[in-house]
Amino acid sequence: MNKLKVLLINPPIKPKEPPYNIPLGLISIAAVINSDGHDVAIFDNNAYKLKHEEVIGQINDTIWDIIGIGNLVTTYRWQKRMFTLLRNEFPNTILLAGGGLATSLQYDLMQWVPEIDILSIGEGERTIHQILENFEDKNWGNVRGIYYRENEKIHSTPPQQLLSEEELSNLPFPMYELLPLEEVYFKHSGIPLSPEAMVSKRRLSIESSRGCPFSCSFCIDLPTGTPRNLSHKRKLRYYNPRRTVELIKYLRLKYAIDFITFSDENFTVNKKYVLEFCDLMEKGGLTDLEPPLHFGTTAHVNTLDREILDKLKNAGCSCLDIGAESMNADILSKDIIKNSTPLKNEWAFNECLKAGIYPITNFIIGLPNENMQSIYDTTKFLVDNDIECGPFFVTPYPRTGLFERFRERIIKDFVSIEKFVIKCEDDVSRDFVINLTKYNDAELLGIRQMIINHDLAQIIKFASQKGEKVVEKQ
Repeated sequence: MNKLKVLLINPPIKPKEPPYNIPLGLISIAAVINSDGHDVAIFDNNAYKLKHEEVIGQINDTIWDIIGIGNLVTTYRWQKRMFTLLRNEFPNTILLAGGGLATSLQYDLMQWVPEIDILSIGEGERTIHQILENFEDKNWGNVRGIYYRENEKIHSTPPQQLLSEEELSNLPFPMYELLPLEEVYFKHSGIPLSPEAMVSKRRLSIESSRGCPFSCSFCIDLPTGTPRNLSHKRKLRYYNPRRTVELIKYLRLKYAIDFITFSDENFTVNKKYVLEFCDLMEKGGLTDLEPPLHFGTTAHVNTLDREILDKLKNAGCSCLDIGAESMNADILSKDIIKNSTPLKNEWAFNECLKAGIYPITNFIIGLPNENMQSIYDTTKFLVDNDIECGPFFVTPYPRTGLFERFRERIIKDFVSIEKFVIKCEDDVSRDFVINLTKYNDAELLGIRQMIINHDLAQIIKFASQKGEKVVEKQ
C-alpha cells in the first residue's frame, strides 16, 4: 500500500477568545496515522483563527489523500463552509468528518453537508486505522462505526468496537509536536482554575480515561455516540496508570510543562486507579520537581473521600471540577439525573477546601423544572461560600437525553434541527439557546443576573410576584 498524505483540521472554537486548550483528540488520531506509516499534518485553526479562504491558501500546496475535520457541535457552520471549499479545491480527496459534531449529528450531518465522504462516529483510533487499511480499494463497508457515501447514497456500518484498556494503554503518545505550542498555546497557559493554574507558563492536556458511568441528561456518551442517560453501553476505561505517568514524564522532559489539564470526563470513579496513579507520581519523582508540576482534573461528588483527596493533593492536584450543577434536590434528580444531592455537593466542596484543592463547582440554570426555590437554593450556596460565578444556561445539545426529550419542541421552535444546531453556537455563559422553563425570555435573563448579583432579596420578591413560595434557609 502506498504511503498516504493525511491532513487534520481543527476549527476555531470561540473566534474571539484565545486558544486555551489543545486539540487532544486530533493529535491522538494523528499518532495512529503516523504509526501506520502514513504522513500526517495538522492545521490548527483554533490557534491561528484564519478565514476559510486563508486556510485553503495555507494547505493547497499539497495533494492530500484524506482531509479530516473534527470538533464541537458549536463549529457546525464553520465546518460546513470549510467542507464546501475543500471539495472545490481537492475534488479527488476523501473528506472525513469526526469528533463531537459528527458523533452528535451522524446521518443529519451527511445530509446537510454533501461534500463529506465519510463520517466517523465516536472513538476514532480503530476507525481511522480501518479507513487507512481500506483506502486503496475504497471498501468502506469493511469499516465499522461510519456513514459513507456511495453512488450518491448514504450507507452506514455497524457500531465500532471500543478499545480495551490494554489497547488504550498501547496507543502511541499523542503527537503534540504537530501543534504550535511555543508560538501559541504556551502563551495562553494560565487559566483561572486555581492559583497554580493561573500562573502556569507551560500547560498541556492529557487523557487517562474514557467514558463516564453516570447518566446526566445534558451529556452525550462520546465514545459510542449515544445519549448518556439512555445508553446501556456506557463503559469507563482507564489507560494503565504507568503509561499515564510515562506520558507526563515525557512531556515534562520535552516541553518543561508545569501544569497538566486532564481531559477525562470523570477521573476519580475508580479509587484503586487514582491511588495507584498518585503513588506512581510520587515514586517517579514528579511530586518533588522544581519548578513544581501541578494538575487539575474532574470528579463526581459521589466518588470522593478523604483518602482520595489527600492523595491527589500530595500528587500535585490543585483543582477539581466537581460539577455541582445545582443546589436543588429536584433539579439534580428529575432534570439532570445527576445521582447526587445538595448535601453531597456541599460536602465535596468543603472537603476539597480542607485538602487544599480548589473546587470548581459550575452551575447551570434554565432546566424544565426550574423555579425560584431552585434558583434561591443555588444562589444561597454561592452567597454562603463567597463564590463569584455566572451560571451557564442549559442547552439540549443533539443526541443528549435532554435533546431527545424536547426534540419535537425544538423542531417546532426552530423549524429544523439544522437551524437549532446553528443557534447552539451562542455563548451559553451569557445567553440561552432555547428557553425550557416556565418563565419568559426576559425573566430568565433577569434570573441569571439575580444569581450573579447574589440578590437573594430580589429572588424572594420575584418569587412572590410569580405566586411562588421560597423557603429561606439559614
